[in-house]
This record gives sequence, structure tokens and C-alpha cells, in this order.
Amino acid sequence: AICNQNIGQIYLEQGNYKKCIEIYNDVIKLHALDENIDGVASAYSSIAGTYAQMKDTAKANYYFDKAIKVFKKTENFLELATAYTDASSLEKDISKRIEIKLKAQKIWDEYSPSHLASSTNLSNLGLEYFNIVKHNLYDNIKNTPTIPQSKEQLLQKSKSYYTLALKYSKEQNFTSNYAAQNGLLAELEAYMGDYKNAFEHYEIYTSLKDSIYSQDNKN
Repeated sequence: AICNQNIGQIYLEQGNYKKCIEIYNDVIKLHALDENIDGVASAYSSIAGTYAQMKDTAKANYYFDKAIKVFKKTENFLELATAYTDASSLEKDISKRIEIKLKAQKIWDEYSPSHLASSTNLSNLGLEYFNIVKHNLYDNIKNTPTIPQSKEQLLQKSKSYYTLALKYSKEQNFTSNYAAQNGLLAELEAYMGDYKNAFEHYEIYTSLKDSIYSQDNKN
């Protein structure tokens, strides 16, 4: 099952989605033989991610829902948080998208706050709050008590999420995440008029980005 899961991932990276889904269905059958329901649910998540790449939101949501139900039942909280994090990107409504990301982050904070997916989810939350201000989406968050309604609060919320994401990425040496998050924070600080810190974070972003792409080219 694990070998097939890895083969499916290769097909996904190649863009051969049909073959990828075939392989993941084989993974489901193999896990089912061992009555490994968490393994089956992980394969559901993989299929959901594949349909997300194919822009088939309905099928992606269908398989994410199947995975989430199993992970709740088995109390597999890290996989549950991962499924929530991935599924949130499919939601078009920004309030609902933030709600799902917050649900995921609550689990990450309790069980594995410095996980790579936690760091990514935090920076995505920061971006959501910033986008509300930047794109004037205040009407989209009306009557949503969990989301601040003022510009100042939204920007501060965004900065706090970016800062925490950066902390975890630095601690765990998530270089690619750390680079991107410095870029996001730089943009936010420039928007807020904090040009000194914006310049410092932008410098980190550009130097790391150049280093990453240089290494990618060598590889």
C-alpha cells in the first residue's frame, strides 16, 4: 500500500491524474484487506487532492468529507487537521474558508503546533485576513463573529499569524516556507507603513528565494 501510495504521488506530479486515481484506488483495496481504516481514509485524502488539482471541486469535497468522517471516528487528529487544511482551499466563501482553517489550526495548536502543515496553515490564515483589507472584502465577513470587522484588527491578526508561522518555519528549518512567509510579511508591513521591517523581511525573502532556485537548478 505504501509503495503504491508513493507511485500514485509520482503520477500526480507528472499530471497523469487518471493513472494516479487508479493507483490510489488500489491503495484503498490493500488497506481494506488489513482493515486499516486510517490507511483507507488517507487514500481518500489523496484522491481528494488529485481531484482538487483537476479543478473538480465536487469530487474533491466528496472524498475529503469521507476522509474527515473516518479521522474523526478514529481520533487521528493530525490527519484530521491535514484534511481540514487541504479542504479549506476548495471553499469559495472567505468566511467559511477561514472557519475551516481555524478548525484545523485548533488541532495543530494542541497536537503539533510546529508541524509543516501548521506553519503553512498559519501563513494562509494571515493572508486571508490581509486580503479582506487589501481587496475590501468587508461585506463578505459581515455577521461572522469569529472574524474581526475593523481594518486595524484584521491587519494585526494577519501579522500575528505570519509571525507565528515564521517562528515555526525557522525553528524547523522549513526553508521554502520561511522564504515565502518573509515575503508575505514584508508585503503586509509595507502596507501598514512599517518600511524598515518590510525591507528587512523582503531582503531575507529574496536571498532565500535566489538560493532555493539556484539549488533547484543544480538538482
